[in-house]
Amino acid sequence: KSCGIPFFLDQKRTILHHPLVEFIRSALEVVNGNWRADAVFRCIKSSYLFPLASDAAQRRYWRDQVSRLENYVLAFGIKGAAWQPENRWHFIYRDTLELEEELQESLSQADLDFLEEIDQARRSFSSPLLSFQEKFKASPRVKDRVLALYNLLQSVSVIKQLELATKQALAEGDPDKSREQEQVYRGIISLLEQLTEIIGEEEVSAVFFARLIDTGLSALRLGMAPPSLDQVIVGNLERTRIGNLRALFLLGVNEGVLPSRPGGEVIFTEAELEIMEAQGFHLSPGPWRRLLDEEFLIYLSLTRASDMLWVSYALADTEGKALLPSILINRLQELFPALVVRRQTAEPQEPEDSLLPFIFHPRQTLSILIVQLGRWKRGEPLHSLWWEVYNWYANGGGEKEEAKRLLGGLFYYNREDPLTPRTSRELYGQALQTGATRLERFCSCPFAHFAAYGLRLRQRLLYGLETPDTGRFFHAALRNVTSSLQEHEKHWGDWEKDELLKLVSAEVSKLLPRLQQEIMLSSRRYLHLAKKMEETVGRAALILAEHDRRSEFKPIAAELAFEEKGGRGLPPLRLQLTDGSTVDLVGRIDRLDQARTEDGRLYLRIIDYKSGNTSLDLVEFYHGLSLQLILYLEAVLSCAREWLGETALPAGVFYFRVHDPLISSSGPLTPQTLQTEMLKRFKLAGILLADPAVVRLMDKELQSGYSPVVPAAINKQGNLYGIAKSLQTASNFAELCRHVRTIASDAAGRILQGRLEISPCHIGHKKACTYCLYKAVCQFDLLLDENRYRRLAKVPEKL
Repeated sequence: KSCGIPFFLDQKRTILHHPLVEFIRSALEVVNGNWRADAVFRCIKSSYLFPLASDAAQRRYWRDQVSRLENYVLAFGIKGAAWQPENRWHFIYRDTLELEEELQESLSQADLDFLEEIDQARRSFSSPLLSFQEKFKASPRVKDRVLALYNLLQSVSVIKQLELATKQALAEGDPDKSREQEQVYRGIISLLEQLTEIIGEEEVSAVFFARLIDTGLSALRLGMAPPSLDQVIVGNLERTRIGNLRALFLLGVNEGVLPSRPGGEVIFTEAELEIMEAQGFHLSPGPWRRLLDEEFLIYLSLTRASDMLWVSYALADTEGKALLPSILINRLQELFPALVVRRQTAEPQEPEDSLLPFIFHPRQTLSILIVQLGRWKRGEPLHSLWWEVYNWYANGGGEKEEAKRLLGGLFYYNREDPLTPRTSRELYGQALQTGATRLERFCSCPFAHFAAYGLRLRQRLLYGLETPDTGRFFHAALRNVTSSLQEHEKHWGDWEKDELLKLVSAEVSKLLPRLQQEIMLSSRRYLHLAKKMEETVGRAALILAEHDRRSEFKPIAAELAFEEKGGRGLPPLRLQLTDGSTVDLVGRIDRLDQARTEDGRLYLRIIDYKSGNTSLDLVEFYHGLSLQLILYLEAVLSCAREWLGETALPAGVFYFRVHDPLISSSGPLTPQTLQTEMLKRFKLAGILLADPAVVRLMDKELQSGYSPVVPAAINKQGNLYGIAKSLQTASNFAELCRHVRTIASDAAGRILQGRLEISPCHIGHKKACTYCLYKAVCQFDLLLDENRYRRLAKVPEKL
């Protein structure tokens, strides 16, 4: 095949690979398996549910429709009765945990058109299967089930579909594929007829009937007659019977292969077989008879060719173990003493080997050339003749497209050139409006940013509860509880435990049906998980209430947006770029608190809810990997005078982890000790101002020692101590804010410049590629010299 020589493979092949067989098997699986998505789309992708179309553009259109429908079904977990025509699909790709006013927005015309397109596609594909299901389940008799299956084949015009496939195969130059269409259909019809004749009146379950069909299809084999064309016939000694051969190549003449090694245990000896045969019992041949038959077949093979006989044996197996030649080789050498055994390898082993035998056909020689050039790249010497061969291919001498592809891969460098400024502006927009998370993605790896925001690649949505879904649920629940508190004009600490848990339960109950299309109500397992999630939110709410009682900082806003959207929220944070242009930073703050010192200074702090174990690291701040909270704080401080009527100062930025911690102890714990330990598990993680007055505003019960609320401690003299990276002086805090703003502006500028290099960062034990969704796109490979991690340095002492 690699040399372009026509050949015929003389062997019987299974038909399980054929689309019609897959259509039958998957159709039965659909009706027996409650319309599971994998079975439904295996059935649809067999193409027998497509409308008849010989035009390539039409076939491509229907394949695109299948892909859209499959994405939709997998995203919303559609199965079973949902495929019935009376059940209309109304699901839309949207975050159902968003705010109520956003959910109440009416569907756009684009949404309605999309739903109509999905509905038309599913009705077109499901109608034959629904009709088949009704007839198939109507009667348990085998002949009725067979009739239902036959009617399904007729309803999709299977004969015309096979005729079209035959014509396409002939047009593509594949006569074997064209001839197998009729054989497959005849074999399937024969199987259905045999089932009807033998057990047609029997009553069987739908699952058992599917097993019968599957067993019968597995047993069917295709046997092609060799065509009359002048071509090479590939076969074996037992099956292939062709006379008038001009040349014969006998391959694999190794010890134990030809003649074959007798194997397996026998039940009857040769003498017993002779006795039974004399009594009229016809059994399979014994070992001795099989050996004689094989000797005869070998004799026929060696004497069949009229012009040339080529006998070869392997020197080693695929694992490199040595193999011995067959005794047949020795017999041939005895019969023909002048016979010379030539050693032939697939490619030159040494540079000085004779090269001419390896330069014969353009396609085969190209493969050998690629291997030789690969060795040359590793530093091994390369014969000058191979450069002549290379130049021949480079100048279009043969296999032009294949040579371009393979040689291009050999000298491929995994780099991406930047986009032109014009392309970048068209891709990202003339006025860039971005969020902090996007800038963090760019600082982590520019190519990952390009894949996510330039190419807009997304993972296929799957119906199920993942870790991000849990985090969004916790976030939405605490957001709604905070909004309810503000409606009652109360703070967290003003509520008693039972009242607060009741409020949490009410808000969680509202959100549960909106998470992943009621997935939390779909099974007992998810109902149990929903109970655990409610307990986790309740635990977090009780801790927030305790924080509130111990703190002078009180929430003034929840889900505070800074973006230009109908005048709501705060204005975006404007970043100035080096070329004079500007970029608007938008976002939404989970929670903003304020407090005043005794001298009247106003301090603000930001709290962000997280479900994972997240911490704020100065190194990540410095290199732009954790910009969000500092930029959010900058956005609030920059408009504090216009919004709050006075200038505000930064008190800190924190993460609050929503989880249900496990407290371990060697003995019983008192309620007070348990409460203290629980507070420690929920301690805010982040950076705060190194000012004892501000720390006491966050934990007014702190006299000395470590605070269970914030990452700080006060000694008996009233001075701060603790984790150095968590405590920052006012000047350091200001410098950090300026640096983060500079990093954000630089990242935004490089985005608009079209930078998209494959340059993932490596900081400590963290690598940008570890959880990256786009590794298969960028093909980052440390075996390539140009692919290296961008190792980030430590924070300078001045910060």
